[in-house]
Amino acid sequence: MEDLRKLAEKFKTCSDDERLDLLASIQRREMHLRVLNSFAVSLIQITNSDDLAWYVAKEVVAKLGFVDCVFYEFDAVREKLVQRAAIGEKNPEGRTIRNPIEIVPGEGVTGTVAQTGKALLIPDVRKFEGYVADIGAPGSELCVPLTYGNEILGVIDCENPEVGHFKDDHLEILQAIASLASSKLAECRALKQMQGQAQILRRVREAVVVTDVSGLITDVNEGATKLFGHSRDLLVGRRVSTLMADDNNWRWDACPSLAASATAASGAATSTCWRATAR
Repeated sequence: MEDLRKLAEKFKTCSDDERLDLLASIQRREMHLRVLNSFAVSLIQITNSDDLAWYVAKEVVAKLGFVDCVFYEFDAVREKLVQRAAIGEKNPEGRTIRNPIEIVPGEGVTGTVAQTGKALLIPDVRKFEGYVADIGAPGSELCVPLTYGNEILGVIDCENPEVGHFKDDHLEILQAIASLASSKLAECRALKQMQGQAQILRRVREAVVVTDVSGLITDVNEGATKLFGHSRDLLVGRRVSTLMADDNNWRWDACPSLAASATAASGAATSTCWRATAR
């Protein structure tokens, strides 16, 4: 609102040419707000990182007038930035990425942004030491990080064949997009981890209970619901010690291998698995 007041005051005293520039700036800001609002609403329906990446590239960045964009997701296991979605020459059709490449942190503009967690606006990439050429003529580049807490999730990278094309308003809008996308990407990853943990538990025939360090149940499989006679919803959040089971008929053992699988799937470093076996 303060920016609009300043623009209105400036509008009163500027020349005709300056007024045209101001009107264009106001219209551009209005369009940015419309696209961001639509993006925020659409995020509710997105449940996986692949759909998110393509939506950001095609339905958000492209509609803001960017001619080139690549959505990179950071693969923490392989320690590489992987191209997940794109527009422009990188995207000949559908959800196809032409000449997909991977970049390690610290390499080129995108790798530097991933390593430092700070956005970069490069007026002329030919003057950027270590620039990694992809498709298209080198010009200017704008790259912003996707972060959640202290974790780097990826980057959004945009290029333009015109040297000096990107300005501060491009940086501002792309950072706003990245902020929304980062939260959703973290949510999508968490959902995928939970689904992975659930699949592991469903494959185990014996009763398995996953607890945190305080002894509260965080997940159970079907065998555990039969053992205790309660649904998963009723078991999660309770302490194992408060549940009644006939210990004469069951043997309880810590299960490190299942705990490791559940930890990898859920991302919870403090998961403990207990396995009940009929005597």
